[in-house]
Amino acid sequence: MTNILRSWSNPSKSRLILLLVATGLLSILAFGLHIYMTPYGAAVSPDSVKYITAARNLAEGNGLLHLANNGELVPLTLWAPLYPVFLSAGSLIGIDAWEFGRYLNAILFAGNIFLLQWILLRLTKGNAGATILGGIVLILSPIVLQVHTWIWTEPLAILLGFGSLLAIHRYLIRGATLDLILTGLLLSLG
Repeated sequence: MTNILRSWSNPSKSRLILLLVATGLLSILAFGLHIYMTPYGAAVSPDSVKYITAARNLAEGNGLLHLANNGELVPLTLWAPLYPVFLSAGSLIGIDAWEFGRYLNAILFAGNIFLLQWILLRLTKGNAGATILGGIVLILSPIVLQVHTWIWTEPLAILLGFGSLLAIHRYLIRGATLDLILTGLLLSLG
């Protein structure tokens, strides 16, 4: 048993490929779980209404405008602008921002699972147990599930945060300035 655990903590190329396949399968599971959990669409809060309204206005060519409390359309200045931009992308294929938000968050959930496992794979030098367990824990986390089922900016911010962790890890290993710039860019977008 100890030999098996040692071999999985320092995988060969074939084991690494199997580990990446397992990671991909967990990401697909996360996507499917999200779709299963939101059969009637993603949940909506007052903040969600602002993101959806801004995305719809952007898709119509009016800019990032949202409904203020008094019912007027005003520029989106207090909320993260990148998420509504992504929500508006659904209009390119004829899907409304609210409906597209369900699929966008499912993709972001899968992406977050994949990136977390990629981070664990890099930091543990290929430890399969830690990598897979980390993905499972994130998939089953009630808070993570909740955050991804609402039309909120958090799923995108988590993805960009995980991406920045990978970029800074690369910078610390390679010392390439481009990796440091990428880290800053991902953090600022988040």
